[in-house]
Amino acid sequence: MGLLNAITGICYFSSIRYSGVSVAVLLLYTAPVYVNLFAPSILGEHSNSNSVLPLLLAITGVLLIARPGEILGHAGPESQKGLLFGLLSGLSFGANIITIRYLRDDYSGIAQTFWLTGISLLFMLPAALSTPTTVFVKNLDILLLFSLTITFAAIIYLIGISGIRAQTGSILALVEPVSGIFFDVTVLKNPLYISTFLGCVFILTAAYVISKRDKVGLK
Repeated sequence: MGLLNAITGICYFSSIRYSGVSVAVLLLYTAPVYVNLFAPSILGEHSNSNSVLPLLLAITGVLLIARPGEILGHAGPESQKGLLFGLLSGLSFGANIITIRYLRDDYSGIAQTFWLTGISLLFMLPAALSTPTTVFVKNLDILLLFSLTITFAAIIYLIGISGIRAQTGSILALVEPVSGIFFDVTVLKNPLYISTFLGCVFILTAAYVISKRDKVGLK
């Protein structure tokens, strides 16, 4: 989990650096495709045909939000790096979702967060030590806020995904791009496009359908 988390983070932020946020988010959230393909055989979960509709809705929503057509004219070396890093981030993110589900009976959500974060730290420590002290001190308040927020979110996510099917969890995770769009519009004051609004609708619909189905299955 720690290794997969480190790979996901490095590839995701690298994708943002080379291709921009839209492309990075789009490729990161190809993870549900991998989960739906491999979770039944790895975890022994029953492959439910009812997962197809919410999966298609969710992927359509992400495509609309990311507006991939805007990057077709930027196919240089930098963009190619971004695409490669983005694909790797989606693959490792999907593998991590499956792993979390596999370990749910052995580790609580908080325990998984501890080991995931702690082992990721070992892989990323050299990069942290190479950061100039002045840069670190200047951004310390932002780093603290970022670390607390992402740790709290990770605990809630791991507790939640431990109690549902991996396929369901991967689709529900697609609500994250929607919240990103919300903060992008309200906090950063960026314009809201029609395609973005439609993408949010598709993703929320997928999340609602899959959560209702999983609730009925638990009964």
